[in-house]
Amino acid sequence: MSHLIVMSCSCIELETRHGQGDCKCARYRKEFPNCACERESVSKHSPGPVDDSEVLVRTLFRERHIDQDGRLKPAYFRPEPVNRGFSVDRVLLMGPKPLKSSKRTDARYNGYLKFTATCSGDVRELLRDGQRLFCIYDSATVENKAHADICQNVHVKRGTDNRKRLMMEIAWQLRSAFRAPQPDPPTSLTDG
Repeated sequence: MSHLIVMSCSCIELETRHGQGDCKCARYRKEFPNCACERESVSKHSPGPVDDSEVLVRTLFRERHIDQDGRLKPAYFRPEPVNRGFSVDRVLLMGPKPLKSSKRTDARYNGYLKFTATCSGDVRELLRDGQRLFCIYDSATVENKAHADICQNVHVKRGTDNRKRLMMEIAWQLRSAFRAPQPDPPTSLTDG
């Protein structure tokens, strides 16, 4: 009688296989729960895991994502952290000027360019029922060594009562960690 041994892949193997896919965050939640892959690099192109003190920025190419209060609309934070990852850049790895310059050459650039920022530690402190809501993975690419992804750590199953409301509450929490968009990527968030 033979025994089938099922071996899980490593964090870096998961990122290599599923890093560009729509279900990456779901795979991290299932195979490496509770942000286990944050402790090691998930990319062979990365300089290392994201530190709690790092400033992360999300580049905005469309003004329509800005709410009346000058901050990003909560719905903007909903789908990507659940599925493919909410892409951000680690400012100090690239520097604010080169980062801004690289975004001006991005195919999505149409004349509008703003940056919304957070501190990685602020994202990691977001909790729901004592469990961390988000993980931050150093998912650097050949083209962008400063790339990282924010993935939702808490899974709200389809069919759960009030699922839409719960998912929006989680999106609101992530929104609360990000500052109002500004024209340049900040290197520090100590002034609020």
